[in-house]
Amino acid sequence: MSRGRPRCRDWQGAAEALAKAVPLSRLHPEVRRWADGRNQAARGVWAIAFSGGADSLALLLLMWAHWPRHRSRLVALHFNHRLRGAESGRDVRFCRAVCRGLGVEFRTEAWKRPATAGRNASEAQAREARFVFFREQQWRAGARALWLGHQKDDIAESMLMRLARGSGTAGLAAPRPLQAWNETWIHVRPLLGLSKAEIEVALQACAVPWRSDSTNREPDFLRNRIRQQVLPEWVKAVAGRDALSGAMRSRELLQ
Repeated sequence: MSRGRPRCRDWQGAAEALAKAVPLSRLHPEVRRWADGRNQAARGVWAIAFSGGADSLALLLLMWAHWPRHRSRLVALHFNHRLRGAESGRDVRFCRAVCRGLGVEFRTEAWKRPATAGRNASEAQAREARFVFFREQQWRAGARALWLGHQKDDIAESMLMRLARGSGTAGLAAPRPLQAWNETWIHVRPLLGLSKAEIEVALQACAVPWRSDSTNREPDFLRNRIRQQVLPEWVKAVAGRDALSGAMRSRELLQ
């Protein structure tokens, strides 16, 4: 559900409403325990990968509502891939408005992609550039933790993609709720127990708008093809079973 202009005027109220729809108990237990711990990463600045889409918006709102003592130490990071023209610019303005309403620091950067990438930049190129930006901003903000909005559908999509590559147990166990990198950085994913549909329904129930990336509907990237063509048929084929929850359980067992 794309919104040309951010129509929510009370983002703090929206966060509080969403927190009632998605209580703290629905977030991943490993993340809850980590967030309440005394380690340096948990007690320091929390960076959030914030695209303005449903998942990352729900993540930011829930972090603001469920961890009020940490609000002054939240930093939202938005990477503008500049692949969708004016639509990308509207994403930036939307994200800035959300952060302004919440009183959260907002940092953004536009991709200075190589001329060889052009409009048809690969998924790997885009991802690499995005995480270079995240790492640079984490370092500048003093944040060791990067919170990401991956959810239950992402588990199934990643598993199907990695099965095609012949990945081992380490690859099939991704994405993890807590993932350490070189004892310096940690990725935090509290939404892994929620499906994308559940997140969007909760946002709609609270009248919260979000941004949609039109490139997610294009068949250029493997993940898009898995998401649009393979996953729906897989879920349909195992009618009577919750395929997404099954993938989530398998990921946990592999981990």
